[in-house]
Amino acid sequence: MNGVELLSWLATFTTIAVFLAGWRMCQQIRRQRNTQNVIYFPFIACGACCIFWLKYGIMLEDPAMICVNVVGFILQSVYMAIYYSYAGDEQKREIERFLAGTLALVFGVLGYVKFLASGYSSALHHLGAVCAVFTALMYGAPLSAVRKVMKMKSTEALPFGLCVASLLASSEWCLYGYFISDKIVEISNGLGAVVAAVQLSLFLVYPSRMRYDLSAPTAPV
Repeated sequence: MNGVELLSWLATFTTIAVFLAGWRMCQQIRRQRNTQNVIYFPFIACGACCIFWLKYGIMLEDPAMICVNVVGFILQSVYMAIYYSYAGDEQKREIERFLAGTLALVFGVLGYVKFLASGYSSALHHLGAVCAVFTALMYGAPLSAVRKVMKMKSTEALPFGLCVASLLASSEWCLYGYFISDKIVEISNGLGAVVAAVQLSLFLVYPSRMRYDLSAPTAPV
């Protein structure tokens, strides 16, 4: 195994660690026996992102990309199944509509890549653009808590471990993209690294005053 292959598998394991952060949210759902204060969008969006990157990895015949996105899709499917089982009837209908729209988008993109793209290079380029957009959404998801951070002048609402793991994963994939001369992988993850670095910088400006998870209705630990 050469250095580039080692880097790709290191990035794979770090990314899986990022994916496992969803299990904590599922534990919260099971503990409170409802989906209050937990949104389903990240599970579905990340699942779609994994499908797109999986197809991209298959087209490149890249084992690391294939492996990490198969694992990611399975984990997001499990998380979504747990979320759905605890959702109320009205929310279940909302989830079904959103999931149907997401599946339509996924199959539309995959159908274009398979049957309508003018050639391999065009299909890979257009699929890569979709991957880049979804990757930006995934890495930027924790930024939704920035307003709360600014208002409270504390980073209690930001998941420090997830921010660190996101920075490591995005940096590793960015380097991997550079070494294999893949601008899609390099640029999309480079932007992800910048977003993660911005999130981490907030811990210097607004240090957490206590170990408290604002995303869960529990007492300080």
